[in-house]
Amino acid sequence: MKQNLLIDVLFLYLQYKKMEVSMCILKEVGRFIKNGASTFRNASQGNYKQNSGTISEIRKEIMEKNGTRSDDKKNLMEDRRKIEGDVRKSFDEIVLNNG
Repeated sequence: MKQNLLIDVLFLYLQYKKMEVSMCILKEVGRFIKNGASTFRNASQGNYKQNSGTISEIRKEIMEKNGTRSDDKKNLMEDRRKIEGDVRKSFDEIVLNNG
C-alpha cells in the first residue's frame, strides 16, 4: 500500500513538473510574440532603435581613422599571425587531449 502511494505521489510530482515546463515554454513563446509585435509596430511607424554604444564606438573609430594603406596591411599581417598562433595552440591541445 505504501509503495503504491509513493508511486502515485511520484507520478503526480512528475506531472506537475511537466506542466511547469510547459508553462515556462508558453511564457517564452508569448514573450517572443510580444517582442516581435512591438518591434514590427515600431518599425512600421518609422521608429527604429538606435545603435548601441558599442556599435557607435566602432563606427566612430572606423570613420575617424586616418591610417594609411601600409598601416592596414601591417595590422592585417599582425592579426593573421595571432590567428595562426591561436589555431596552432588549439590544434595542439586537441591532439594532446585526444591522443
